[in-house]
Amino acid sequence: MNGGSQPGFILQRNRLLSRRLITVPLIEFPPAGVTDVAQSPYLRRLIRGGRVVGSFVTVQVIVQLIGFLSGILLIRMLEQGEYAFFTIANTMQGTLNLLADVGISVGLVSIGGRVWQDRPRFSQLISTALHLRRCLALAAAIAITPLLYFMLAKNGASLNYTALLTILVLIGLAIQLDVGVLGVIPRLRADIGVIQRIDLIGAIVRLTILVLLAFIFLNAGIAVTVSTVVIFLQYLLLRRYSAGVIDFGAPQNADDRTAMRGLIRSQAANAVFYCFQGQITIFLISFFARQALSRQLPFRPLLRFLYVYVWQKGFLDGAKAITLRGCTASMNFSRWRKRANC
Repeated sequence: MNGGSQPGFILQRNRLLSRRLITVPLIEFPPAGVTDVAQSPYLRRLIRGGRVVGSFVTVQVIVQLIGFLSGILLIRMLEQGEYAFFTIANTMQGTLNLLADVGISVGLVSIGGRVWQDRPRFSQLISTALHLRRCLALAAAIAITPLLYFMLAKNGASLNYTALLTILVLIGLAIQLDVGVLGVIPRLRADIGVIQRIDLIGAIVRLTILVLLAFIFLNAGIAVTVSTVVIFLQYLLLRRYSAGVIDFGAPQNADDRTAMRGLIRSQAANAVFYCFQGQITIFLISFFARQALSRQLPFRPLLRFLYVYVWQKGFLDGAKAITLRGCTASMNFSRWRKRANC
């Protein structure tokens, strides 16, 4: 009797085990001969994600291409001295913006990832980040502005022109403080369309204004002003979007302030070192360069590009870094070719 019932028991046990061991594949492939994949939810999700990523990459490529064209236009239209002033002003503005963001973006992403769905709590986080960024920007401006003035004056800028460029850099920094904080909001909410639209509008407006001004008059002051206007336009677009997501009059949060201050203390030394490492080329050229000797170096544009982009790890800055280094190398090559034709 036991021998007769044992096969049935074993069969029932195997059926139960087979039910427990059923696994769901990551991608559900259709049966052989079936070409309609619309019935598979996994493939639909994969196709939808691929379309989103493809659209984002396409728009970013267009934005970078427009930015590259803007850089080439500045190189071709600005005189050598004016382009030097523009490079110094743009570099110092980036340094100021980086020093005003020590650990705050990290805190926004880490804390905001938990509270972005709670509007009052998220608004407090944004208010706290804006306050801390302004405090850091004030300290950075006190430390960097004299250096900016000295570098411009040493390269031949007049007193009034130096003061004008310094004021424009500080105005652009004040706008970038809010743009850097408000720009985190659409990223946390995964509103990729908003990010694409703001980046694309800014790039198109900048190129359009530069093209129009190229036929009238263009110098370093106007180029910096155009950059400031574009940043202000992006700020207006971000603020209009953010008004429907957060409350701008929200109070600060003590816990967020404490957490961000801890991040600032832990990353301050690294940020200062990164600023010095990233801008050391500009410092050396401004203070110690011997142009008559450096112009005689063979393959100087290529060597400078490899030094800044590879040796100094400029590739870590992303697509903007290769655009800037490529524009600089192209400018050096154009000057070398003009001297060779003389």
